[in-house]
Amino acid sequence: MASNTEEICGSFAVSTEQHEIKKVVVIQDALSYYAKEKSYSKTFRLESLDGVSVYRTEDPYIFRQDDGSLLKKINR
Repeated sequence: MASNTEEICGSFAVSTEQHEIKKVVVIQDALSYYAKEKSYSKTFRLESLDGVSVYRTEDPYIFRQDDGSLLKKINR
């Protein structure tokens, strides 16, 4: 039996266009059982589980928010 809650499975730092440091959290559905042969999609949100959605772009180091503003991944 699976539950429909979400869990944070990772995070990384990004820089906004105004040079502010923010955190993008990687979220996936929290399940009581994970099948090895199935892949599970991950979503990205700003700062928390309830934060603004963040989307990948063609560049793996650049992310986009709903309003079109860009976030650049910081390597630390």
